[in-house]
Amino acid sequence: MRILHTVHAYPPEVGGTEVVLERLSRGLVRRGHRVVVATGEHPKRDGSVGGVPVRGFPVTPRGVLAYRRWVLKGVREGRWDVVMTYHSKVWSHLALFPFSEALAKRWVYAPVEFTDVESRHPRHVAYYGVVEPLSLRRAARAWTLTRGDEDRALEMTEGRASVVRIPNGVDHAWWAKGEVGDVLERWGLPLGVPLVTFVGGFWEHKDVGTLVEAIKHLDEHHLVLAGDPRGRAERVRLLAQEHGVLDRVHLLGRVSREDVRALFHASAVHASASWNEGFGLTFVEAMACGLPVVARATGVIPELVDQGATVEVAADPWGFAEAIERLSGQGAGNVDVAWRYDWSRIVDEVEAMYREVSEA
Repeated sequence: MRILHTVHAYPPEVGGTEVVLERLSRGLVRRGHRVVVATGEHPKRDGSVGGVPVRGFPVTPRGVLAYRRWVLKGVREGRWDVVMTYHSKVWSHLALFPFSEALAKRWVYAPVEFTDVESRHPRHVAYYGVVEPLSLRRAARAWTLTRGDEDRALEMTEGRASVVRIPNGVDHAWWAKGEVGDVLERWGLPLGVPLVTFVGGFWEHKDVGTLVEAIKHLDEHHLVLAGDPRGRAERVRLLAQEHGVLDRVHLLGRVSREDVRALFHASAVHASASWNEGFGLTFVEAMACGLPVVARATGVIPELVDQGATVEVAADPWGFAEAIERLSGQGAGNVDVAWRYDWSRIVDEVEAMYREVSEA
C-alpha cells in the first residue's frame, strides 16, 4: 500500500506521538508498504528518518497552504491509498478542513488527545462542537486509542462514525531485556533506596507537583523526574524545598531512551499524576520492564486495571504515597500484560485497518 502519515512533529523531536508514529511507519515499511510522513517540525524540508521519507512543511500560513495543496493533489492523482492524520488540533489536521470527498474516502483520522478535560476549555468549545464531530463522521475510519475515547467518539457523532480502537504499541522485547548498568552512578542517583520514576515533559497537565508532595509522605523513596522541564525546573525545586524533600527529588532533564529503560529497571514504581493522556505510552513501557504503575484514571489506565495489571489509580498526594508504598517492587506480572501491546500485534491491526480503507 501507498500510505501518507501526517503529524505535527516527527523524530528527531521526541515525545509519545513522535515515537509511536516513527515505530508504526518503520513497521509498515518493513512489511513492504511505501510510507511517507508529512510534518511541520522537521529540520530538513525533505529527508529520511529510519528509512522512512519525511516531507517537512514550515508552520506558517504559506507553509500550511503548500501542505494542503500537496496532500490534496496527491489524493486527486491517486498517489495515496491511505492518508492518516495522527493527533488533533494541529495544523496537519486543520489545514485539510473542510475535507474533500476524495480525501474522506481514504482518510484515517486518529485524534489521539481527545478528553473531557480539554473539551471544557473555552478555546476548544468550537473545535469539539463542530470540527471534531465532522472529522470523525467524514473519515473512512476514526482511529481511537482507548476504550474511553472510542465511547466518546461514538457519543459525539451519535453513532455515525466508523470507529476502530487500536492501542499504541511498545517494543516489548527491547524494554523487557534492559539492564540497570551504571545508570544510577552516571546520573548521580542514590544506591540502595526505592526509586519512583516519572518520565515526560513538565507540562502543566502532567502535575509533577503532586508527585513531589507524595514523596513527603514516604520515608525512604526518592523521586526521579526524567524529561524536559519546560522551564519549570526551578518551580519544582522550590516546591521540593517547601515540602522538605529537596534531597529526595532528582531532576535529570532530557534522558535517552536507553537510559529511560535502565532507570525503569532500577526503579520500584513508575508514577504519573498527569490528568490528561491520549494513551500513556510510558505506562506500558514501564510495565514491560516489570514495574508497577500508579497514575490517575486517564488514557489506557482503566483498561490496564481491568486486565489485571499491577496498576493503582490515585487522585491526590496521599493516595499516590499510599499506592507507591503498597506496590513498590510488585510489578513482575506486568511484563506479561504489556506483551498484549507489542508492536508486532499493533502493526497487524493497523495494517488490516488500512487495507480495508484502501480496498473499499
